[in-house]
Amino acid sequence: MGTDVTIVKPSIEANIFRENKKWVFLALLCFSQLGQLYNSQAMPTLQVPFEKEMGMNEVDYSHLVIAETMPGFVFPLIGGFLVDYFGASKSFLATNLFI
Repeated sequence: MGTDVTIVKPSIEANIFRENKKWVFLALLCFSQLGQLYNSQAMPTLQVPFEKEMGMNEVDYSHLVIAETMPGFVFPLIGGFLVDYFGASKSFLATNLFI
């Protein structure tokens, strides 16, 4: 009437992942920032074609660069105020529903 219970041990790879989970996520987070770095480096290389083909001068081009970078400055400030006002849990839920 006894049942044989077999305990299956996780593989070595699973144990390594469990032990190093925070380092894996940190590496993925750092790697995800490379796209943003590449994007910010693409604007200076486009200055000459924009100026030639669209008839922009340096002031017009600087306005274009400001328009591209300003959301990265403004939205975190607004988001910080909203997190302080509504709390982290509600803000997290609202942002994920918005995305």
